[in-house]
Amino acid sequence: MTDIHSDYARFYSEYALIDKIKQLGGDLLEHVILLYVFLTDHNNLTIEKIMITIALGYLICPFDAIPDCIPIVGYTDDLSVLAGTVKYIDGGITPEIREKARQLRERLF
Repeated sequence: MTDIHSDYARFYSEYALIDKIKQLGGDLLEHVILLYVFLTDHNNLTIEKIMITIALGYLICPFDAIPDCIPIVGYTDDLSVLAGTVKYIDGGITPEIREKARQLRERLF
């Protein structure tokens, strides 16, 4: 019997997320960076962190509803999940988190 965790663990890491976001742009990139910074902030609720982990996991998952390799529409499902998650946590996004996200984006790109 195979261990599902070990089979897919290589897809779910901070490095996998960074590799994925380097391929992105626009709103998708903004949402990912904002969610990542929010996730790493220690003052947020566990349920919010679970929601963000699921959304970011969906983004880097090699299998999703609309394959990312399809031109134009490939990332629409990912954008929907990420935008919905940002909307869900919007009340907890502080100016400090927004500033940290801006700084991270500048460092990465």
